[in-house]
Amino acid sequence: MPQITVPPPSRAIQVPTLYLRTLIELTQEMGYDPDPWLRAAGIAPQELAQPAVELDTPRYVALVRAAVLHTREPALGLLLGRRLRINTHGTLAYALMNAASLRQAATLVERFMPVRTNLLQPHFKNDPTAPQLSFTPAADLDVAELLILETVMLTVRNVFDYLAPGAQSVLAATFTAPATGYAALAQELFACPVHYGATGNALHLNPATLDMPMSTADAQALENAAALCQAELDKITRQESLTARIQRSLLSCAGALPSLATSARLLHMAPRTLHRRLEAEGTSYRAIVEQVRHRLALQHIRNPHLSLQEIAYRLGYTDQANFRRAFKRWEGVAPQVAREALPQAPRAADHERP
Repeated sequence: MPQITVPPPSRAIQVPTLYLRTLIELTQEMGYDPDPWLRAAGIAPQELAQPAVELDTPRYVALVRAAVLHTREPALGLLLGRRLRINTHGTLAYALMNAASLRQAATLVERFMPVRTNLLQPHFKNDPTAPQLSFTPAADLDVAELLILETVMLTVRNVFDYLAPGAQSVLAATFTAPATGYAALAQELFACPVHYGATGNALHLNPATLDMPMSTADAQALENAAALCQAELDKITRQESLTARIQRSLLSCAGALPSLATSARLLHMAPRTLHRRLEAEGTSYRAIVEQVRHRLALQHIRNPHLSLQEIAYRLGYTDQANFRRAFKRWEGVAPQVAREALPQAPRAADHERP
């Protein structure tokens, strides 16, 4: 069976050099020279003097892969997340430190995390009994996906601990990736149960602590910080291609993907204008929807709790047979065959039609 992978799209990623320097310090403390994996990603030493290094997705994946292979440490993401304290996150940290509650902090993470990284799409499920902060990869990150998820989610968990020390603000952390060989370390660093092979990548928050007043809260400082974050976000959005904006928007959708007319309305432009601008970027709305469905399909079949019928519905197919035909066009095999080739826990009944 062919390997299940999608070529990562070439999208610009602004990686704060403070994060890279922290990774360099970590690998040096582990006794490794960081030069080989920096060279593997094509990062010149002079770039580390800049506020951020701009990488495309394949280059970023190469950086992470090289760092893991060079150090032979599969839990490198957790070790990096452990070191990234709240004061390393720029204007977003300034906003978070002045939040009135953890609920407001979760909302700020959802709104402004792109000012630090656009690799993950956060979503705050503001449920009164089961609130959670989930993270969806906004591009195919290949072998780097779990490392990035563990780094970011542990970093956010540490921020919540800083804002409300001793409050047990996170009840559990879950990942869709199969079980790792370092689950005990993950549980120790997250200071809560950690489950792999789950239905989503999420921090499950404690509803009893979400509205605790924060001792560091300052409404005026928060307003100023939010304005700075918004200015940064607006700058990033202006620089981002329309294709990337639509991909990010579609990846955050639950259920059927919106039509071109609906997406155009969300972007405050006429459908004809949207079609024309995408054509100028060498693509179409239909092609983007196809790419996003492909990306989500590969993500969903790794989830042992979703049947193929449920996956088809989530991707907007009214007929499971249409989903099966699309998947065979993408991967060359039926989704059931692809799923059975993956190492997974017992999964939901698939009831695929012959």
